[in-house]
Amino acid sequence: MALDPTLSEACLKNSIKKFFVDNIFTAEGIDIDFDVQYVQPEEIGVEVDKWISIKFGNIEGGTLSRSHIIVYFFTRSDSEGVDLSILRDMILDKVTDLNATDGHTRIPLFDLTWNQIGGMIPTLSVESDEAGILKDGTNFKWMRINLAWGAK
Repeated sequence: MALDPTLSEACLKNSIKKFFVDNIFTAEGIDIDFDVQYVQPEEIGVEVDKWISIKFGNIEGGTLSRSHIIVYFFTRSDSEGVDLSILRDMILDKVTDLNATDGHTRIPLFDLTWNQIGGMIPTLSVESDEAGILKDGTNFKWMRINLAWGAK
């Protein structure tokens, strides 16, 4: 008996990656790393001054399955943290849908052949109170986004 794709970690990660690549990297031009924390992306000949990193949490399986991601956002040459606040707002905007009755967007859940098999509801759980500063002067903040979806 095969694992139902609604409980597959690979399906969950691929779906989240697709959502953020489509909505942040492709749409906004912001670099993204997955499961790598505090690493500045490298682009040949290009200075990257803002980026995000997404870390995946564990899956709690059930008919209402749950997981979470932690989204770290980073900026350089941003002494007042304005760009950091803009990144924070951009991420929150992508997981919010003011036209939906519950105010949340749906992150499509795909199987390994890219057929949509459901949707995840993201909710902001908690976020850092203030910006941190790394040794190299990089500013950062983070937010935890909880995910819930129907599974078998």
